[in-house]
Amino acid sequence: MDTPSLVYGSPIRLARTAAGTILLTVALAASGQGTTTVTFDQWPSFSRAQNYSEQGVWFHVVSTNGVPVSQMTEEPSGGANGSPYMLFNRLSGTGDYVTISLGSGGEFGVASIDLANRFGTADGRFATFGGYRANGQRVSTTVDLGVFSNFTTYQLGPGFSSGLTRLEVSSADWMMDNLALSVPEPGWGCLFVLGLLALLNDALIKMRDAKTPTKPL
Repeated sequence: MDTPSLVYGSPIRLARTAAGTILLTVALAASGQGTTTVTFDQWPSFSRAQNYSEQGVWFHVVSTNGVPVSQMTEEPSGGANGSPYMLFNRLSGTGDYVTISLGSGGEFGVASIDLANRFGTADGRFATFGGYRANGQRVSTTVDLGVFSNFTTYQLGPGFSSGLTRLEVSSADWMMDNLALSVPEPGWGCLFVLGLLALLNDALIKMRDAKTPTKPL
């Protein structure tokens, strides 16, 4: 009587499943963080815009009265390193603001950002940042830009370092350059473990084939 191959196949499948689960868990733990920096140098220029994107990062002007009048504009020079930068001009008397998110809808963190008070006046001295997470939680901080128009590099704090799905910037008038975002990506450890998983799967298939009896002709 032929011995069913299932007798030999079941332990192999169980071993494969268990090993795969362990290795994938390690792979996820081995994932790292990459950095994407928006320098506003990608396009020749943009002016009076309500939407802008660069390197998969989206900027959008939100109008509180439903009329898109506040604007984002690229200035060709004079940024943090003498390079192009973006300025936001909010219509007086409105609460318009800018949202920042990834085009993929994924999570991100703010590593650093260069900011300046556009006109060097009291109206544009403070910029408020609101970070939103996928679970609905919100973090907030206010940055003092001073009463001068020189660019300064800021870190928004540990609450903004990861897990954000949207960032809101609210101030009368501000200038921005070199927005550095941390974005999750597979690290070398993840790729190494996935390679081991492929090798293990191949070895288990060979073990199964070696143990499965050959039916007589």
